[in-house]
Amino acid sequence: MRIILLLLLLGEVLCSTTSAQLCTGSFGDPVVNITFGNQASANGPLKAGVTNLNYLPAGCPIDGNYTITNATTGCWGSSWHTISKDHTGDPGGRFMLINASFTPDDFYVDTVKGLCKNTIYQFSAWITNVLSNRNCGGPNTSIPNLTFKIETTAGAVLATYQTGDIQEETSVVWKEYGFVFQPDINTSSVVLRISNNAPGNCGNDLALDDIQFRPCGPKLTPSVANDANINGSVCELEQKQYLLKTDMGTGFADPQVQWQLSNNLGMSWSDIPGAVQATYLRNPTPGGNYRYRMLVTEKANASVTGCTISAPYIDINVLEQESLPVGVDTLLACSNTNAILPAPAIPGANYNWQGPAGFSSIQQQPEIQKIQLQQVGKYTLKLFNRVGCPAYDTLWVKVEKSPVANIRVSGSNLCEGDTVLLTASGGTTYQWTPSTGIAEVTAAITKAFPVVNTTYQVKTINEAGCMDSAYTQLAVVQKPIVEAGSDKSIFSGGIAILEGKISGQYAGFEWIPATSLSNAFSLTPVASPVISTRYVLQVASMQQCGTVTDTVTINVFDKIEIPNAFSPNGDGINDRWLVPGLESYPQSAIQIFNRNGQIVYQSRPYQTAGWDGTYNGSALPSGAYYYLIERGAGLPAMSGTIILIR
Repeated sequence: MRIILLLLLLGEVLCSTTSAQLCTGSFGDPVVNITFGNQASANGPLKAGVTNLNYLPAGCPIDGNYTITNATTGCWGSSWHTISKDHTGDPGGRFMLINASFTPDDFYVDTVKGLCKNTIYQFSAWITNVLSNRNCGGPNTSIPNLTFKIETTAGAVLATYQTGDIQEETSVVWKEYGFVFQPDINTSSVVLRISNNAPGNCGNDLALDDIQFRPCGPKLTPSVANDANINGSVCELEQKQYLLKTDMGTGFADPQVQWQLSNNLGMSWSDIPGAVQATYLRNPTPGGNYRYRMLVTEKANASVTGCTISAPYIDINVLEQESLPVGVDTLLACSNTNAILPAPAIPGANYNWQGPAGFSSIQQQPEIQKIQLQQVGKYTLKLFNRVGCPAYDTLWVKVEKSPVANIRVSGSNLCEGDTVLLTASGGTTYQWTPSTGIAEVTAAITKAFPVVNTTYQVKTINEAGCMDSAYTQLAVVQKPIVEAGSDKSIFSGGIAILEGKISGQYAGFEWIPATSLSNAFSLTPVASPVISTRYVLQVASMQQCGTVTDTVTINVFDKIEIPNAFSPNGDGINDRWLVPGLESYPQSAIQIFNRNGQIVYQSRPYQTAGWDGTYNGSALPSGAYYYLIERGAGLPAMSGTIILIR
């Protein structure tokens, strides 16, 4: 039978034990545990015949009625307590809420079976007066007063106990009422009878919860015989064999013992094979919670579960512990470098490093800045994990002397296109970066020929594997970019403006020759040569890194001479019809016609590439064609015949 009793309370719920003839020894697991149900069990009335009260499915019961509920609030003008949980606080737990009858009577009668014969039991129940303090007022208030009886099925009374008046309280107070009794050798079933002694009126209202029958035996006292200071918890790596012991009080004639283990905080238990003595030697285990208890029963009743009593449990909580947290034995470090002491990341752990030369750190992986030879030696890590268990490991740090890299550069000024010799020293192997402009990237002595300003790094490694780096910056004097401009054509007596350009840094420039120039030191001088002349723009680089030149030609014509024939046959000779000097007239234009007067070529202004003897990309046939040349500036037009020869 299982019934859960929940008392819902807005105020504080208090529990107390009313002294009676309760067991002073050790209990076994309940043979009967009537809790009236919880949220996981069905609600409803008690089984037929258990009570003479009427069942109310919900609400506040009237006189002579009861309900099984998990809440009561506001009953009878709030003259009853508001109760928010049952005696045990079971989630959704229920209790029997009773408004007693006007006439004293037996309101709860049930038969309990399966008891061990000639065994001491404790009967107990938890009760609270639901009426708030003197809410009825006056002498007519009825106070609950109950009598418990244990009878044989034939009606013989084995034990009886009367609660006396259960007074009102300012808040809900659960009280345990009970007594011990012992069925004789012929009795395994008894009748529980609960009687209401008070007359019905205002008051006599109560809640009933957790009716239990538990075997009661001599007092059992557990201990850890060889470690009184274990206090329930021990780190995994610090365990030893623990001798669990239970002292048995007097009263057993021929006891039988069995140790049990629970790994789920006592929700279920299992026998430990072979653990049948008053002591049990526990060996070290992995991390976890281990709960031990000893069961005792008389051998004569060994086959009946309800005859067994259990000692209070011994809790041994084994805390998980890490081992070898560092994971390496030796760390090689190079002097003047930063050395990191390795350790794994363990959530919630605390780290404590100690080492030579006063080294101390609480970081997981501390970094020793620019480690020196005197810091060689043993480093110790003490780690406390999230549950406070320590682990230890050591790390030997070996420090090797680092090389000192150096670069020597031959020469000073470096002009574009020059080569310089780089010499590295300090180690046994070398690596140059960047590789651009380096002849041999792994040689100690190499040539460098950068075209722009470049910083070179050399990494050198010694026999111990330690590395160092050195740097050198090579500044390259860039040559300027010189443009003298495009060639020009003029007629005798004309002028042209030179269009020189210089990009980058330079020390100076001049035009050569200076003949017929307005200013040989101007980038755009006026040129008036009488004959065709080639001019050179000569520019001096910075820091005496040579000169850079470019040329331009001024073609001088006396008059325009128009060719009268050309042969565009692809032999590279006279393949185009050109009019030298016509480009001197910026507003000039040419038109060429066939015999039908159709324009087959035209250019405005004149293109010095000339005509290739095609029309719309197709070669024209041999024959005579006619030209018309306009020079602009009010000059007369020029015309004539061209012979195209294929």
